[in-house]
Amino acid sequence: MPSTNCTTIYKLVQRAEDDDIEDVGNQLFGDGSSTMSVLEKKKRFEELYGVVRPDAIHAHPPNVVKCKGSGSRLPSKVEAAKKAAVKPPRRCGKCHKMVNHDSRNCDKERSKKQK
Repeated sequence: MPSTNCTTIYKLVQRAEDDDIEDVGNQLFGDGSSTMSVLEKKKRFEELYGVVRPDAIHAHPPNVVKCKGSGSRLPSKVEAAKKAAVKPPRRCGKCHKMVNHDSRNCDKERSKKQK
């Protein structure tokens, strides 16, 4: 029952919108059989909107937004290696040597050196 009421209401609203759109089209462009001058079209649009179109339109460009370059730059591998070389070595908890890795990465570092 509720779905039939909704569809009926939807159909009525759709019919009203279609009729209104046709009325607006007829007001603006007439019945389509005769050609209108540019001045007649302007008058019809002004009547529809309720405001007069200004003679000169003064538009200014938008303010410049400086968002370029605001993100962080990813360092190259060479820069990352230089930065890592400057850090002092720490004692690894697994191999107990003064190196640049820790106990979590100790096995990975050993396998890299063996290859």
